[in-house]
Amino acid sequence: SAIGVYRIPGSTQVSLINPKYLATSSGPNIGGGANPAFITPNTTPGTIGQRVWLYGPKYWNDDLSISKRFPIRESVSFTFQAEMLNVFNHPNFQQGPGSGCNYYCTSAGYQFPFIQGSGFGLGGISPNYNTDSPNQGARVIELRANIEF
Repeated sequence: SAIGVYRIPGSTQVSLINPKYLATSSGPNIGGGANPAFITPNTTPGTIGQRVWLYGPKYWNDDLSISKRFPIRESVSFTFQAEMLNVFNHPNFQQGPGSGCNYYCTSAGYQFPFIQGSGFGLGGISPNYNTDSPNQGARVIELRANIEF
């Protein structure tokens, strides 16, 4: 299988792509990047070439919000609300280098950073995991109470 979690000797990261599909110069993933024979399209006239579809690790970020209103009097009520970001506290693995640039990025020096980059196929826990960032970090719980009159 090409996609999975593979340990590379001497590396602190895991490979999300089977190392046999990665370019090497002498050892596992030395030099990084995808193996050009695997991703280079065949541009010979009259041929179709390969179509490469690469899917990264799944991304989980489930949020939950609950609210309950308690009537106190006819014109006064108490409302309690709770919001939980990343409610299941699921870690999200990085897609690879690229600084927000995706597969179709064409900026000079950034073309196909995930495929040709030196960290292609290497993954780790998202840098925001276990921080207070509501973006992709660990679980965040926000509580709010209102008295309405």
